[in-house]
Amino acid sequence: MSLEKPKLAQVVIPAWMAKLLAQVRETEQEEGTFEIEAEDELPFAQLGSWVALSGVSPRAMALYWFMAMHLNLKRGDRYVWPSKDALAYLMQYSRGDKIDPFLKELVAIGAVIVVSVPDSSGPQKRNVYRLPATPPSGWSGPVSTHDWYADHNVEHPENLGSPSASPIAAPRRPRLSSRTRWAVFARDGYRCLACGTPENLTIDHIEHQSRGGGHEIENLRTLCHSCNSRRGAGALDEVDR
Repeated sequence: MSLEKPKLAQVVIPAWMAKLLAQVRETEQEEGTFEIEAEDELPFAQLGSWVALSGVSPRAMALYWFMAMHLNLKRGDRYVWPSKDALAYLMQYSRGDKIDPFLKELVAIGAVIVVSVPDSSGPQKRNVYRLPATPPSGWSGPVSTHDWYADHNVEHPENLGSPSASPIAAPRRPRLSSRTRWAVFARDGYRCLACGTPENLTIDHIEHQSRGGGHEIENLRTLCHSCNSRRGAGALDEVDR
């Protein structure tokens, strides 16, 4: 029995977008830059939109890309185990410890989970990295470009050609900015103030937004998702100010 490559579902696009894409292809053909996309593409690694829009540094995004390049799609899981020295070399650093600050950023937002396991070559342990495909539960940042444009009250580019599109999107309650989020993480040492873990960090409003609390840095603190959930249930009085 032969295995056929599954066919992708056909995407229905509006007439104005179809016209735009046709004009682009026509222009590329006239300029001699048009290329027919191969059905079987070379391997490539994707950077999740939520990671790119999280506010991590460009070097942290590069590290995520290099880690994602090690994912084995045939195996079907999200585990990779390149050495830190290899990752550092890919990022043009001389030593593995040079990438620690960027790894810390990815661990803080839950983009990378570090699992330490025994090393078969000796008594020491080695790190295996899990790269979740989706943001952790309770993630408050944007997860798509549509979220990002909406947060900035700007129409998404794909909508600008539509006759019904307005130049400014409808206002919405401001989302916590990436710059503020990372400022709070840095102030709190990239660790949960309740349990001390550096993983799956979230921003907690000391005075709840429902009670008028805002995004001022004095009203924000770092809690992991688990402790933030407990606090929401009234079981974390020890860190309440």
